Amino acid sequence: MPKHSSRWQIDGRLIWLAAALIAAYGLSLTIIHRGIGLPFQLYLVQSGSMAPAIMTGDIVVVKKSAVYHKGETITFYDQNHRVITHRIIKQFDQNQRSNFVTKGDANETSDRQTVSQPKVIGKVVLILPKLGFLVAFAKTRYGALLLIIVPAVIIIYDEFRLMELE
Repeated sequence: MPKHSSRWQIDGRLIWLAAALIAAYGLSLTIIHRGIGLPFQLYLVQSGSMAPAIMTGDIVVVKKSAVYHKGETITFYDQNHRVITHRIIKQFDQNQRSNFVTKGDANETSDRQTVSQPKVIGKVVLILPKLGFLVAFAKTRYGALLLIIVPAVIIIYDEFRLMELE
């Protein structure tokens, strides 16, 4: 059996990196698009309204909660059914329901519409900095080429090379 060279060690690391990227890409798409019954949801931040706490391209991990408090960052549906992530600056009860006044950290004024508890998706429990750029890139033609096809070709080539050595 031939001794593995340092080139094989480097190639082997590249293969594992490629496989990990493929797995991460597939998992992230599944979680983002289907939710797959996890106790949290992931959202890609597409604006700078929460800078510097949450930046464009970050992914926020959001978890449903029974109660929300002033100062927490929540993700909710606005009146146009868009998903928004802003901070609670005021809380009040109306019609036996909690309502919130929200504001983006980078915005000068609070949001015009208040948010009722049923519109809240959950509170932000984790921020994954800049990971959204990788997910967005992976959805492009070049991203798919780089993150799926190229690693797959490398893995297939390496398997054929190993079969020739045996």
